[in-house]
Amino acid sequence: MALPYANIHIGRWGPVHYPPNTTASADVSNGTIGAHTFTLTTNSVPWTNRTFLSSAAATSDAIAVDNVLGYFSIQLSSGNATVVGTTTGSGSGTLTVDYLVSNDGTNFVDPSGIDNDITTGFTYNSGDGSDGEDLLVFSPPSCKWLKIRATNTNASGNITLSATTTIF
Repeated sequence: MALPYANIHIGRWGPVHYPPNTTASADVSNGTIGAHTFTLTTNSVPWTNRTFLSSAAATSDAIAVDNVLGYFSIQLSSGNATVVGTTTGSGSGTLTVDYLVSNDGTNFVDPSGIDNDITTGFTYNSGDGSDGEDLLVFSPPSCKWLKIRATNTNASGNITLSATTTIF
C-alpha cells in the first residue's frame, strides 16, 4: 500500500506533507504546498548600511508570521570597511540581534523562558570568513507578529549593519 504523501518534512509546528512528486524549493513564493497555504516574507528588516552608535538600538517594523511554515533566517552584513570607532580610534561596535514576539500586534515582548538571541557579539569580523557576513537561522515560539531588534552593546564604538530576513 502506497502512502498518500511521498515526502514528509517535520516542520516547526508539526509535519508538513508534500504530495507525491513535489518538494519545497528555495525559490518558492506565496502559494500552497500540499494542503498548506503559506506566505514567503523576504527583506522584512530593511536595514541597509544602518549605523548603530555606541549603546544604541533599533527595532524593525512588525512582521506578520501567522501564516508561515516556521522557517526563519536573517543575513547580517557589518559592511566590514564601514565600521567607525570612537574619536580616539579605539574599539568597534558589537551587536546583539534578537527578536520580540506578539499575538496582538501591539505589545511586543521578550518571550519568557526562551533564549531569543539570534546572535551576540556580532562585529565587523564576525562570520565564517571573519568578513562581517553571516546567515543565521532562528526559531521563535508560535506567535502572530515578530520584530527584529539590534543593539550595539559596546559603549565606545559604532557599527554599520545591513540585514535581510527570509521567513516562510
